[in-house]
Amino acid sequence: MIKKTINGVTFLEFELFRDMKWLKHCFSTRIGGVSEGQFYSMNFRVKGDSLENVRENYKRICEAASISFEALTLSAQEHGTNIKLISQGDIGKGVHKERDYDNIDALITNERGITLSTFHADCAAVFLVDSENRAIGLVHAGWRGTVDKISQVAIAEMAKAYGTKAENIIAGVSASICGSCFEVDSPVYELFKEFEEYRRGSEYRLGKYFIDLKNVNKKILLNCGVKEENIEISHLCTKCDDELFYSHRRDGDNRGSMAAFMEIKI
Repeated sequence: MIKKTINGVTFLEFELFRDMKWLKHCFSTRIGGVSEGQFYSMNFRVKGDSLENVRENYKRICEAASISFEALTLSAQEHGTNIKLISQGDIGKGVHKERDYDNIDALITNERGITLSTFHADCAAVFLVDSENRAIGLVHAGWRGTVDKISQVAIAEMAKAYGTKAENIIAGVSASICGSCFEVDSPVYELFKEFEEYRRGSEYRLGKYFIDLKNVNKKILLNCGVKEENIEISHLCTKCDDELFYSHRRDGDNRGSMAAFMEIKI
């Protein structure tokens, strides 16, 4: 991913999307906002922070990344696999007006001028771009969503709604917790048996289990038919880098959240 700083706001973009002039996107860092204390500074989590601070953070990153603040439309995440098709009537939900949906961990659209956004603090954001039909999907992929193959579910929904074919998808997996930091207990470890090559057991670190969620998500995309050359994986770890990122595993519940954004330009 490419790191950019504009007007003091630092954010990340995928190189694979660079030539898509019809697309806007970014993944935030914690740099460039107005929040304070454990939420310092570009926080998008309302719990514990003030709504005024969070709204100002949205304004700042949207201006820096040339994304529409007025068109922001947010997920309502519960670590499930529910996908919501977003249309013009949904614009502003979660920021400018109340959401009339919950338990939504991925958003898809093919309509111009809608800014999709999801929240992250160790969980990956999976960006899905249908380069032929100009449709997009933004996925919150924590370990629960990943083991239930939420990206596969999102691609299937894009196929039904927009005629998307996996071989035409350009995908990005954002900064998230790395395979050396994502420690799990035995029951979670066993849920990932299908992805044996991305699990490391007690022989790696005595009595501990580790899963490489980024590459599990990549494997899911490949199994759907997305071409390997069309997948970009960020090497950045949210737990390792406390200057750039919030991390639930590092800081517990007293922390902010990053956000992912994607929009089809008007």
